[in-house]
Amino acid sequence: MHAEIYEVTVLSPGLLPVPEPLRQRLRLCPGDILSVELLEACLRMEIYNEVLAARWDTKIPFHFFIRQFLERPLVALDGQGCLQFPDDLFALRSGERIVLNRNAQGGCNQIFLFRREELLR
Repeated sequence: MHAEIYEVTVLSPGLLPVPEPLRQRLRLCPGDILSVELLEACLRMEIYNEVLAARWDTKIPFHFFIRQFLERPLVALDGQGCLQFPDDLFALRSGERIVLNRNAQGGCNQIFLFRREELLR
């Protein structure tokens, strides 16, 4: 597993800029969809294009993974390279510091989103 860490500042309420190096690494383009899963101390995001392209070595039907992805809340990358999070999912305040942790496992990336102050506790 390979991990990369990026720290960003929330530009306006709910609007999270995705750093250019991370967008390039993940090959994210405006309109790309990510699923969001709220975990105990963070959010976990997966990229729809990667789920579609992954080769699943399992006896579970492929549509199971697609359905599981689509049942989660979804966000899309906008034209300025930002993700918009609704307050009821994960409220982001202007000026708040957020840590993005990219973990590559197999053919898929997972992006974990942490509040910086939570990591310092």
